[in-house]
Amino acid sequence: MTTLDELIEKVREIAEREQRPPEDILATMLHDYEAAQQDSKSAEVDDEIRAFRRKMYARAREYWRKAGDEERLKLTDDELDEQFWLFDNDGVPRLKSDEGTFELKPDPLEALVGLFDSGLGDLSTSVRETLEKTTHPKYGWTRRDRTD
Repeated sequence: MTTLDELIEKVREIAEREQRPPEDILATMLHDYEAAQQDSKSAEVDDEIRAFRRKMYARAREYWRKAGDEERLKLTDDELDEQFWLFDNDGVPRLKSDEGTFELKPDPLEALVGLFDSGLGDLSTSVRETLEKTTHPKYGWTRRDRTD
């Protein structure tokens, strides 16, 4: 194992050889190390995306096999990387060339996005206020069908 003194000496040798201050050498080394770490993380993410796409392409090919679409079955993964668009609401795999040839139904989850931007604020507060208005404070029963 290399000791700290040996590492310091190596940095000094490099600094003398490159006629730069040792601090610059260390800063460059740290920058290169951090860049390599980022590249490694990016490569991992790229691998995960690639694996996810392969699963989607397998699903699309299964659909095309059942539908008898030989033309689309011939597409390679690289070709699908360029041409694949999405699965529609009915689970049909669509290529970018399909855009505009069918009606893409609205995603029901998109309606929820508007709910959170509705300006209602904290929904738990709204629920508490509603309960306070409709329950008897002492007994906890609701006022529905009550006259008292």
